Amino acid sequence: MKRKCNKTEIEWKNQIIVRIACFLLILGLIGTLVNGTAFLSLAGNVQGQVTLQNPKIVKNENMEAGQKVTWDCIWFGSYPQAEVVSSGEYEAVKKEYLEDGDVIVDDNLYAVLQSASGWDEKRDIIYNGEKYRRMKKENAISDHDGMTNWSGNYYWKNNTTYHYFKYEPVKWRVLNISDGKALLLSDKVIDDCWFYDYEIENYSWEKSTIRSFLNGYDIPEERKKTNSSNRESFINSAFDSDSYLSIIDTTNVPSNLLDEDSFDNRNSTIDKIFLLSDAEVYGTEQAAMYGFNIKDENDEAKQCKSTTYAKAMGMWWDVSTLYKGNCWWWLRYPPHLSDYTMDICESGALNDLHVL
Repeated sequence: MKRKCNKTEIEWKNQIIVRIACFLLILGLIGTLVNGTAFLSLAGNVQGQVTLQNPKIVKNENMEAGQKVTWDCIWFGSYPQAEVVSSGEYEAVKKEYLEDGDVIVDDNLYAVLQSASGWDEKRDIIYNGEKYRRMKKENAISDHDGMTNWSGNYYWKNNTTYHYFKYEPVKWRVLNISDGKALLLSDKVIDDCWFYDYEIENYSWEKSTIRSFLNGYDIPEERKKTNSSNRESFINSAFDSDSYLSIIDTTNVPSNLLDEDSFDNRNSTIDKIFLLSDAEVYGTEQAAMYGFNIKDENDEAKQCKSTTYAKAMGMWWDVSTLYKGNCWWWLRYPPHLSDYTMDICESGALNDLHVL
């Protein structure tokens, strides 16, 4: 499997905000690593009568994938992303791994959030019409210690101080337009979640922790092992009641592209939010249509970065020169009767089977 990478060259066009009332959406996410995909039914009038397009794919030998991909983008829902900090030295993430907008430096706002009362059970609060979430180290899914930030982990200085994150619109790439619906993929990894956090006999997307977290499905009490099972779901945090009603159920059929033996032992699921399958990113005409290199090699279109909130939740990022700031994301591919799954690594290649 190839493991080299050059400079990413990915573009977006028609970067618009579509009003929630104007369309229906089916979402899908990528995870430990939660990143997302989404179907959107273009019912009603889209703001400005903008016509969304399929990805534009042009051959380019300077790209590792041999092609340059341009996506239309929309914003739908909101989720904690940028961290609100004071003007003192920021230690949680080294400056070289931050992008514009990852941190909001505002002494007054930081002081207000520190002294505010009325945080709800989700650890959320609304101030001046904006929504914020606070968290301590104990709320993170992956609990990293000390100066591990310098090797690609968020640095928690202590166990008692709250960190504050602002809810911001979630940016989605348009992967495909078909039959009046659009398939969307979140532009960044926006949260961190174990694929499983409990013992299980038959491993599957159907019974995974991450599927429950994304869609708000209940996990039986006896299976709960960590705080990953007990936090507020993504769908209930990211969408208000009106936009939730706009999200369409999707039937996800197991792929046998990489594991034919287990195909008959896995069930189809109906989800609003889901991970991409192996066949949607590799080896098929469908993957090619979405803008992905169908070969098992590095692909700029699959490379991904994470929000500051996802980093705080435990998202690892690469510190090398070639892959600086890139992270991994789950695929919807756990074989039957096995404790491993597939993901996309920092280079945008299919990763070796990842032990859960």
